[in-house]
Amino acid sequence: MIANEFSEVIQDIPYVPLFLVVLVTLWRFPFMVRDISKEPANPKKRERVSHHFIHLLLDIICLLMTVMITITVWRIGTLRRKIRQQISTDKKWELHKPIALVFEALVLDVPYLPFALAVIVTIYRIRPMWRNIQYKVMIFKNRTHHL
Repeated sequence: MIANEFSEVIQDIPYVPLFLVVLVTLWRFPFMVRDISKEPANPKKRERVSHHFIHLLLDIICLLMTVMITITVWRIGTLRRKIRQQISTDKKWELHKPIALVFEALVLDVPYLPFALAVIVTIYRIRPMWRNIQYKVMIFKNRTHHL
C-alpha cells in the first residue's frame, strides 16, 4: 500500500511543474481544474494536466501569430470571419486551427507582395490583377470553408 502511494507520487512529480505553469496563466486553469475533478483515476488526471499544458503552448504560439496578423493588417478580416465561424460551432474554444490557417495564408502572401507592388506601379494592370485576386480569394474561401 505504501509502495503504491510512493509510486503514484513519483509518477506525479513531472506533472507538478506543468500544473504550476497552467495555474499561473489563469485562463486555462479553471478548465483544467474542472477536467481533473471529473477524472477518478490518477493517470487520467495526469493526462488532463499535460493536455492543458500543450494547449497553453499552442495558445502562446497562436497569440504570436495573431499579433503578426494584426500588425500586417492584410488578413484581419479573414481572421475575424474564421474566428466568428469557429465560435458559432460547438467547439468554441478551439481557435488554434483557424488562426494557423490565416497565418499560413499570410505567410504564403509574402513572396508575392513585390510582384503585386510592381503591378500596382504599372497602373493599367491593377484591374485584371484585382479580378484575379478576388477569384483566388473565392477559391480559398471555398477550400477552407469545408475545414
